[in-house]
Amino acid sequence: MSALLLPALPRRSPSELRVALDHVIEAALSQASPATGARILSGRLPSKQRLLDGQSALRADPDSAAARAQQALLECALVVASADRLTADEQAALESLFEHVLGDPEVAGLLHSLQQELEGRSVEQNLSAIAARLVSFDEREQALSFAVLAAIADRELAEPEADRLLDLGARFGFGVSEVQRLVDRVAKALKSALQAADGGA
Repeated sequence: MSALLLPALPRRSPSELRVALDHVIEAALSQASPATGARILSGRLPSKQRLLDGQSALRADPDSAAARAQQALLECALVVASADRLTADEQAALESLFEHVLGDPEVAGLLHSLQQELEGRSVEQNLSAIAARLVSFDEREQALSFAVLAAIADRELAEPEADRLLDLGARFGFGVSEVQRLVDRVAKALKSALQAADGGA
């Protein structure tokens, strides 16, 4: 059994989930750790504009620093999601999620390409490659938070996904308790946004 636990999340419609995800992404910016002193994981996510700009860079200039950072961000989410073999419905849901938060109507093809690349390497190789591209505390926190958000958007955190989050966190230098705190923060934010989307039910 994984060491990570996921708080219960309410079930909502796909449209309500999209609204909630937007809210979580923007709200998480105000929860950042202070820039000085000890740094702790606070569940900070990349801004919506950062995601849109990164996706544009990935399409227009794949060799740019912004594009490489965006690819590593996406690979973080994919390497976690793929830990639990995706069904056709789960794949479609993941593509819909990415299409919305990245503002890219053709993201499905990109995801398939990235997934094929990931499948062509071992998990250890993938984790090492991601860690090599994301080196700052902020980059790693945002990437791990984004991977958590993508993993729990279906209201579940399968044991293989949780284990992969721990593996990724370890590569970033984060311990089990730190990753659990991040899961708790992101889940709490998503739960609040989902409840707000239904009038607080």
